[in-house]
Amino acid sequence: MIGNDVEIGANSCVDRSTMGETRIGNQAKLDNKVHIGHNAEVGDGAVICGGVCLAGRTRVGKFAYIGGMTGISNQVSVGDGATVGAMSLLSKDVPPKGAVLGNPQRDHKEHFKVHAMLNRMCADRESKRKTKE
Repeated sequence: MIGNDVEIGANSCVDRSTMGETRIGNQAKLDNKVHIGHNAEVGDGAVICGGVCLAGRTRVGKFAYIGGMTGISNQVSVGDGATVGAMSLLSKDVPPKGAVLGNPQRDHKEHFKVHAMLNRMCADRESKRKTKE
């Protein structure tokens, strides 16, 4: 079932379900090359960027934002108002108004802490290498 005022981009696919329904809520926006799996549910006002793949029975909440080239595993829920960063891989639920990114998925604050730590480690290694020369 596709709601009112829905935009679906070119080369997108919405799989029909064998039992039950695949639903796309009112005013949802799907960019190009989006795949919506069987029995998936996309909430009202959700925005799904290009190249996203939702596996079967996935639920995307109202006004959620899914960044481009993201994969969401079977039976995973993305809460209302949640944000998922581009090129992420989701295998666990995202709470309402949560923000996750990466592969494996991490809360956005944790992701940036790990990224900063790795940058420091690389800088330390580089400075040690230069002192040996």
